[in-house]
Amino acid sequence: MPRTIYIVRHAERLDLVDATWIPAAARPWDPPVSEHGLRQARHTGSRLARYPVARVFTSPFLRCMQTAAEIVAGMAGDESLASQVLVNVEHGLAEFMCKAWFEAKPEMLSLEDMVAQVPTMNLEYQSQMSFFYPETIEMMSRRYQRCIRNIVALLGPDEHCVIVTHGYGVQFIVEDLDPSAVVMETPYSCISVVTEKPNAPGKFTARLVADASHLEKVNSSRHAPSTHEVASKPVLA
Repeated sequence: MPRTIYIVRHAERLDLVDATWIPAAARPWDPPVSEHGLRQARHTGSRLARYPVARVFTSPFLRCMQTAAEIVAGMAGDESLASQVLVNVEHGLAEFMCKAWFEAKPEMLSLEDMVAQVPTMNLEYQSQMSFFYPETIEMMSRRYQRCIRNIVALLGPDEHCVIVTHGYGVQFIVEDLDPSAVVMETPYSCISVVTEKPNAPGKFTARLVADASHLEKVNSSRHAPSTHEVASKPVLA
């Protein structure tokens, strides 16, 4: 099977379903996923378990790292097996650093806190990129494009990986790998699948785009926003 990349948006974020969270939060710019989001992520991992995924790359934001950890657990099907898939924290996969969403450059979790959230975090991995604040949408687009190309260069000839990022990350990464693909909406924990073309190294075809059909039963009791994250007002970093 040719190299395949599974691009996943993070699961449901707590601040958009619990209005009481931000006023009391120590880190209001970096919300966790909700309890429902944990279920979404775990179920997404179960859906991906049929594929030979070797490693996971995730944005350094808490909601993405938690999603990645649950995906790994869901793929393993057993907590004791989860350690076999390492999670690489990649800053190039971070959120859109616009002034509308952040009043200052957001501070990421410490390494110790990251490991607490992602027990299978690869401590030897060095992030290929960083992010700058503030950035325009053009800067963000170029960041995601460079980031995914760096990740592709790290993969072996038959290696598969999962990428956990944000709504815009899903859009720009999928559309960069396959310019014919069009990403309209990015539901929580949606899956996009891009596969390298035979005899065309570095050229990919999108076989699935921002699909969340695997979560129909999980979401049956919960309405989840399906578009990119939009903050009602900036939050302090």
